[in-house]
Amino acid sequence: RARLEEALGARRPFTNWEGGCTMPDYAWNDWGKAQTDRVLDLMDIDYLRLAQTDTDSAHKTLVWNLSQNVDRTTGSGAAGICPCLTPSMVPFVTNRGGPLVGIEAL
Repeated sequence: RARLEEALGARRPFTNWEGGCTMPDYAWNDWGKAQTDRVLDLMDIDYLRLAQTDTDSAHKTLVWNLSQNVDRTTGSGAAGICPCLTPSMVPFVTNRGGPLVGIEAL
């Protein structure tokens, strides 16, 4: 629904998950392959939303909350600012291509 309402199209430029997930070279691909279709779709939707504003998430430090639904705010309000980290969230750092893990979240 978000893809249709926001005219994002059906492309999957960040995860290329048609037939398997292949994230960009710098990303943590093993982690990406273990994610559900909903999480992969959310990453692509967030990527496309930023592309509409001429923002390249590969070159800006943004933190996406991949545990949220697509209709909620799923990312940083501004580049370089991390949203509030909660125990159940899946924080994904865009310019690194992977989630925050253990000690990084402290």
